[in-house]
Amino acid sequence: MTATEIDLKTDPYRPLVDPAAQVAEPGTNETGHAVWIAGVDYATAPKLVLADVSPEPWDGPPGPGNNWQAAPVPGREFVAVPPVVSDYVIRAKKAAVADLAGFDAILATFAPTMVAAVTAGRTKVEDALNRRATAHAHIGGGEELNARETAAYDAVTAMTQPDVVSGRADIKAAAKARADETIEWLKDCEYDALKALDELGAKRTTEADYRWALDMAQTLGLMGPRHSVPLLMNAMVLRPAARDGEGLGRAQALLPILKGLYDSGANGYHAPEVEDVIRLAEVVLRDAKWYAAHMKLRVARRAMWQVRVCAEEYVARDGQTPMMRVQTPQVKGQMQGRSAFAELGIK
Repeated sequence: MTATEIDLKTDPYRPLVDPAAQVAEPGTNETGHAVWIAGVDYATAPKLVLADVSPEPWDGPPGPGNNWQAAPVPGREFVAVPPVVSDYVIRAKKAAVADLAGFDAILATFAPTMVAAVTAGRTKVEDALNRRATAHAHIGGGEELNARETAAYDAVTAMTQPDVVSGRADIKAAAKARADETIEWLKDCEYDALKALDELGAKRTTEADYRWALDMAQTLGLMGPRHSVPLLMNAMVLRPAARDGEGLGRAQALLPILKGLYDSGANGYHAPEVEDVIRLAEVVLRDAKWYAAHMKLRVARRAMWQVRVCAEEYVARDGQTPMMRVQTPQVKGQMQGRSAFAELGIK
């Protein structure tokens, strides 16, 4: 279908009807028809693409290769966006991951420092158990112990037990101290991330941005959505996305005003094209700082649980490295596995 087949004056916003469409494709609505904004050249406009705007790191586009289309993916939030916005989301997520490299590096020191903390207790337990095993090996030669051999066996166990108990107590105390220290650090990181999110809007928006938003609000009242939507899409979505966040302060300041117009329906603003602008502007406002703060929150909260469980595993295994594994996707037909505590520095 070409642009000449649609009268933008009488029908400024409508789905592109594709009679050949059989199933929904990425970037289309549920009927398989691409949807666009008033004033866009329908003949040359690119399709919308799916972008994952969740705090999860970027790990490739959705598609049959990673099975994102076949089943829901926990933690993912897919939104149909113009390609320029998808590229912006990818860049923002990669920048956020780079910003968190120092945080990840510190978290990965947990296991090595835990090993050092429990070494003394582990060595004490191992020495006691080795002495016990050596002594037991010299008691009795038959299949069953007689009364004298049994008494000797029990005596050796009793003699070495205090060192075993003491060593295990040392391991438990060292593991708890190391875990408590790490959890306190994670709580501080969580606080810093929440504070950064609270301050993000204020730091992003200037007095000039608010003045621009107020002037634009007056303009919107005069123009109506038919003529203002292309301007809004450019100012609040396409320009910030194409220029890595340039003008986000204006979008932040104008968005509440636009939402108010949409909710009230004033001057015809309760329209699907206005809703699209609002939806896409909210996506673009998720810049690298937003993703970094949310990623830090996600990792910190998960790591708190991992640290507690990992410390318990060290205690249960007498100071030995935890062996808990999780499955990862198949590679060349073989199921791979990694440590459940990989983020803590355990391979």
